[in-house]
Order: sequence, then structure tokens, then C-alpha cells
Amino acid sequence: MGVLARSLLAACTVVALLPAAGSPSNAVGDTQLRAILIRQVPIVEQTGRTADAGRGGPDAVQAQYDAARDLEDALTALPPVSAGCLQRRNLARALARGEVLQAEGYDRPSVQIAAEGARLAAAATAALASQDLGSSCTQGPPVIATETAQLNSPESYEPFSGRLQTRAPARASEVELRVDGHRLAIVNSQAGQLSLPVLVKPGRHTLELRFRDRTGRLIAIQRSESVWLLPRSWTTSPAASRDDRALDASLAALANSFPGHAAIWIQNLRSGRQAAWNADARFPAASLVKLALLVAGLGRLGPHPEQASGFYDLQQLTGWSSNLAANRLLRTLAGSEQAGTQLAQNTLDRLGASSSTYTGDYRVGTALHHTTDAPDPPPLISGRVTTARDLARILTLLDSAAAGDQNAQRITRLDLHQARLALGLLLDSQPIGDNLGLFRPWLPLPFPIAQKNGWLSAARHTAALLYPADGPRIAILLTYQPDETRRQAARLGRQVLQTALAAH
Repeated sequence: MGVLARSLLAACTVVALLPAAGSPSNAVGDTQLRAILIRQVPIVEQTGRTADAGRGGPDAVQAQYDAARDLEDALTALPPVSAGCLQRRNLARALARGEVLQAEGYDRPSVQIAAEGARLAAAATAALASQDLGSSCTQGPPVIATETAQLNSPESYEPFSGRLQTRAPARASEVELRVDGHRLAIVNSQAGQLSLPVLVKPGRHTLELRFRDRTGRLIAIQRSESVWLLPRSWTTSPAASRDDRALDASLAALANSFPGHAAIWIQNLRSGRQAAWNADARFPAASLVKLALLVAGLGRLGPHPEQASGFYDLQQLTGWSSNLAANRLLRTLAGSEQAGTQLAQNTLDRLGASSSTYTGDYRVGTALHHTTDAPDPPPLISGRVTTARDLARILTLLDSAAAGDQNAQRITRLDLHQARLALGLLLDSQPIGDNLGLFRPWLPLPFPIAQKNGWLSAARHTAALLYPADGPRIAILLTYQPDETRRQAARLGRQVLQTALAAH
């Protein structure tokens, strides 16, 4: 079994086994688990066989992903099961995860991920086949996993600007701050509100506080994972936007040096300086309009989306631009593909992305749209289109909402936590393969860049929020070239990035 498969099996293991106080000897979740195993495991196994490592076609792979994700959701919603049923539950989780990985390996594509998924699913299938899934497995008390509390701010997956806030428990006398597992500081503490600076470099971190009483005994742990430390300039008040005509001309010269069609937008969100070229030209959107699903999804998953089943799909949507996750979200958020498509389109319209479309169909007639800055539009090869100006509006709203702007929160319909999750998910974009984008290759790690990329055979796009020390920037580059090479688009990306970072 590979490293990834072993880690996934480990992730299915309960952290600690504790009997629930006053609980009966047979767990309430056992009966529900048996029903799930009888009803859903055969469906997952059948859709996996039909998908046949991608040979069954895209629709079969989507069905494989959906069935496995349905099983994961059902198992997550289970009440605690007894110790005797714990193995069956964990094997079912491993089966579901293996089938998800196989589907994702086909979609990305990644032979390694697909192979790890196949090995994980095969091992779980063999183990489940040796058991009578309809028989009772109840034995012992319910098993409950211990949980670690989160910090008040930042919560897991959120960005923050250098200071954590939480509430210290009663009897706390001392608190130890750990960052990425390393002790950073030990300070005196007492019950009540606690605020501590986090003096590390910007980037992705895990924060942990360990509280001890006067005797030195550990009494509580609070932890927030995958938080993004951004420069303090992130939350400073933005200035009104102002066009820079000289910079417009510079961007036009850059675009004209590209052997294809290009649209560019750069903006310093703190000084307000902005410039653009071909900003209203409609380009094939590829995956960029999945930003609409990100906003709609976070709004519909409730006040704590990270606790909802659909959050995994949002992570895949932003992490590597998963088509599987996007298609599933259309149905889970709105009930059907048609209703989900309308939800995404309505979200684009609400965000001011009036020239963008979310549709799975190629559509004739979009060239009739009137534009004010589209001197070099590419051929309209798809009904799913977007513009640099529309993407700039969306990114501006997300950054502002996450920084606390109430008007931006009203327009996006995201509260502060939801907006910060949106930004955190975009910061977690995986710099792998085509999803590396047009700017990340030219930035040092771990420079914070919240990006959404899109690509087709003739198009390469990146829409990004950049977070240097002197204040956030927007940088957007859309390219279209029939004989496209990623290297040519990336070279233009380097020039656009340098121009954006120099725009004070």
C-alpha cells in the first residue's frame, strides 16, 4: 500500500476511544451504519467498476465520484458507533476515499493519485467482502473521538494579519504558543480574552495554544489549521480607484508582444492605482467562473461551511479546479444541474460580472455584447465566457469582504468568516501542473497568492490577489492562442506580475 493510502487509512481511525457517559451498550449509530453499508456500498462498488479507471467515460467517472462522496457524507453524519462496528465504518470510509481518489486521478489527471485510490479501494473492498454487512456488529459502548477546540480568530482555513485572539479557559496560568509544531513563546495567562502576536513569516501555518494551570498540568489545547498569515497591510483601508493612462499604454505594449490575444488588469487595492488592456473582451472562461460556485457555495453551506459536507468539494474546486466537484456542487447546492447553473449565473450577475456566463453549453451570439474596452477580442469558441474587468470586480469584493468591509459582505452575501474562508481556499490553490498558473512560477515560496486558474487547449488564464508587504494587488491575465504554449503565456505572466508589483 502506498504512502497516500496509508495516510488515508490512518485518517479514518478515531483519535481516541472514549465511552459516552451514560450511554447504552449498543450504539445508536450501529443500526444506521448497517443500513448505509447494505444500501450504499454496493452502489459505490458498482459505479467504480463501471468507471473502470476512466475507461467508462467522463459520465461514469462523475457517477463514481458522486456515489463515493454520498457515502462519505452519510458516514460523517452517523451518530457514534460501538467499538465492535468501528472497523466496518472505517473500511467503508476507506472504500469511499479510494473511489474518490480514482475519480480525481482521472480528472486531474494524475496516475499516482488514481493508483493510490485503486489500492485503497481494493484493500477496503476485500476486507468488507469477508464480512456479513447486514449482521450485527454491536459490541461495547459508543466510541467518541476527542476534539480540539479552535481559536476564536483565526479559525481554520482563514487568513489573518498577525494576531490571534481567543478565550483562555478557567484555571489557565500559562499558555504556550506553537506554530507548525514548534514552540514560539510561553506567556502568563488567565481566564478571559487573550490576544497574542504571531511573529513569523507570511504563509500557511498551523497555530496551537496549550494552556496549563499553576501546577504545570495541561488543561486545554486550542488549534487552528491551514491559516494564512498575510502582511498587516492587508486590512488597511483601500483607496478609491484611479486609472493610470500611462500604465494602460504599457500593458497594451506587453499584450501586443504576445503572439495571440491577451487581456490584462492590474490594480493596487490600497493606493487605488489601476490599469487595463482589453478588459471587456470576452474570453473563453474555462474554470474562472467557478468563482461563482465558490461564493454561492459558502453562502449556502451555513455560518460554518467548513463543517458541512460540501466543503470538501469547495476545497477541490479551488485547490486544483476540480470539474467533478463543480458538477457535484451544481446539484447539491440547488437540487439539479439546471438550478445550479442558474444559481451560479445569478451569483455572477450579483457580483457585477455582467459579461460572464456559467453554462455547460456552447452558445452562439455572444459577440453581440457591447463592450467599451475590447480592441482585441479572441474568437468565441465557447458560451462560457468572462472578462478581465468582471474578474477584477469579483476579486475586489472577496478581498474587501474578508478584510471586514460590510458593503462587500452585503453584495457577496458572505459574513466575515465565510468571506475569509473564500480567500483562504484561493490561497490554498495547489501549484501543480496546469494549476501552477501564470504568476506563481515567478514568485518565491511562500509568497501569498490567492488565485483561480483556467485553461483550455488554446487558452491560459490566471486571476489573482497578490499580498506583498506594501499592500494587496490584483493581477489578471487572460490569453488565447490557437497554437498555445504554456511557456509563452507564462513569459507574459512574468511581465504582468512585475508590472503589478511595481504599481504603487
